[in-house]
Amino acid sequence: MRILICVFAALCLLTTASALQAATAYTDATAFTAAVAEQGLNFVICLDSQASGSSANSFGMLKITADGLQSDGSTRTAVQLVVTDTYSTTSGQNAIGASGSGDQFLAGNGDKIVFNLSHPVNAFGVRLIGNPSPTGTPAVPFWRMHANTGSGFDALSATEPFQILSKGNETYFLGIVSEEAFDQIELYSDNDPAAVFSFNVDDISVAADVKALNLAQAKSSEPQAVVIPGIVVTRVHSDRFNVETQDRACGLAIMGSGATRGKEISAFGELLCNAEGERVLNLIHLIDEYDPEFGTPAPLGMTNRSVGGGSPAGFQIGCDGGMGLNNIGLDVTIWGEITDIASDFTWMTIDDGSRRDNGTEHSGIKIVGSINAQSRQVGDRVKVQGSSSIFKSGVKYYPAVRVAQSSDITGI
Repeated sequence: MRILICVFAALCLLTTASALQAATAYTDATAFTAAVAEQGLNFVICLDSQASGSSANSFGMLKITADGLQSDGSTRTAVQLVVTDTYSTTSGQNAIGASGSGDQFLAGNGDKIVFNLSHPVNAFGVRLIGNPSPTGTPAVPFWRMHANTGSGFDALSATEPFQILSKGNETYFLGIVSEEAFDQIELYSDNDPAAVFSFNVDDISVAADVKALNLAQAKSSEPQAVVIPGIVVTRVHSDRFNVETQDRACGLAIMGSGATRGKEISAFGELLCNAEGERVLNLIHLIDEYDPEFGTPAPLGMTNRSVGGGSPAGFQIGCDGGMGLNNIGLDVTIWGEITDIASDFTWMTIDDGSRRDNGTEHSGIKIVGSINAQSRQVGDRVKVQGSSSIFKSGVKYYPAVRVAQSSDITGI
């Protein structure tokens, strides 16, 4: 029997929960997708960027584990999950399988799959692909899905496939939409104990009651979980990446990893202000990633006096001694003479004659990140491209520029 597998995730962020009533079970993928699509933003997570043979336990906000029975038929043991391109898929090339059992889950072995989400959601659905044979009169559903809402909710699969891809590749859909949010789903494959068959998990659909905001709105929003669509990655640092709008009107640091410079993305995360005074998004899930229609915005050239800006922008404070509009988060180009280098080479300062205060005896803009300060010396004139940032010293807030790689600094 040939078994199809693919994992595709759609995270639909709801602008309002009013349309969600009591928990509802879905065995029709089209109806589930329509119900979710009516509520807000849709996006897809694809496994094609994952290497075949790699672990399939973690995908952004989604963590997956599984277990099954040992040969004694009673002792449960962990099932290792793996990305595989062995089987046909409904989208893309890759899939998730159970390593050591032909990259397939075994209903006859009582395989149970647990999906943990790092943020509560209101809807979750999976496509299950195999070729089970119903037992009982009437036929017993093959799978049971349990959502850990406060009261708990179970959904049972249909006994007839939602879609037939080919012989042995029959698709069943099972989903839950709930007014009460939940952060864990358990999928049981032994709902019909008399049925013995192999299967795979295909698409995974998720929905969450989260606001979708543009970048300017995010900077002015109270701390909360939000999704920010249509932003371009301008620079990728070791612990964060910076994004901005195409018109360079607004930028933001996103704490997390996985982004590619020059790509347009949608990001799901928690808004907050960090200890340095910078408004950031703590990444929960990187959603879409594709080539932007108009390319990557070029760095915005400015004098040292303008770095950071003096005025606030929503919850983003300005910098002491700054002037002009707030530009924290934007990709910028500045230049000047190196006035100081830290003894541990973690930062240096440059001054273009503005004599910008930075809380030390030497004036200039603080440059941090991958600066390769060992190769520099005081008095060198340099051009710096990086992300406009901020840091706190005592009770004051000063500007900084964060570079992603040593080539972001060039001599002039």
